[in-house]
Amino acid sequence: MASTISNIRVLPISGRDNCVAIVSFTLFDSLNLTGIKLFRMSNDQKYVIYPTNPGSKSKVRYVYPVSEKLRQTILTEVWKAYEQTVSNA
Repeated sequence: MASTISNIRVLPISGRDNCVAIVSFTLFDSLNLTGIKLFRMSNDQKYVIYPTNPGSKSKVRYVYPVSEKLRQTILTEVWKAYEQTVSNA
């Protein structure tokens, strides 16, 4: 089976609320996801925020994981890639 997440690309940013990076990655070697934001809150809680439809009043997300296992895998892998990126900078 293909690896779950690959080709993770991290663009660290600063000075924008609690958003620390914009991330893109490939899911199951089949689907590229872009515009994913990483947020770190003041209590060190980490979040992955998926792109929303700006034309929707309810801010409907374009993509998001439907299983808890995939949600947790994405959270773990993209934050690991972020930490490696900033430690190598």
